[in-house]
Amino acid sequence: MKANKCKHCAAVDKHFSFQCHTQRKPIQPKVGDEFGSMRAVKIQPSWENKPLVTKKQKAIPVFSEKHKKLLAEYRIVRDQYMRGHTLCDARLYGCSNYATDLHHKCGRTGKLLTDVRYFMAVCRSCHNAIEREPEMAKEKGFSLTRTDK
Repeated sequence: MKANKCKHCAAVDKHFSFQCHTQRKPIQPKVGDEFGSMRAVKIQPSWENKPLVTKKQKAIPVFSEKHKKLLAEYRIVRDQYMRGHTLCDARLYGCSNYATDLHHKCGRTGKLLTDVRYFMAVCRSCHNAIEREPEMAKEKGFSLTRTDK
């Protein structure tokens, strides 16, 4: 008896399932193969025999309830800060002078999201430059690491 080999992976088929273990398709019979008649029979995989059960899945929320409360508090603090700081604090090359964005010097994780000490009102072009060139931003004091606070 010859050992059957899969043409996709060259693995020896020892259990006579006549299926490629990578493709999950029946191996086609070869001319002159002594197992040709057995190999031509389609073997249905076990997952095709089971009926499909469709459950209504619950959607994963974008924000947790805790984070929603924190964001609501942040919006109030951000709006108050931006009303008091209408001009850009960075004044880099290409600055439009009017602050439209709020830059967080130490990031936005946890309590840093609402900590006014690390806020910086900037225009869009300066904010892009600060985010694009972190070395320059750290050098000029526009960005701080979380350990520098």
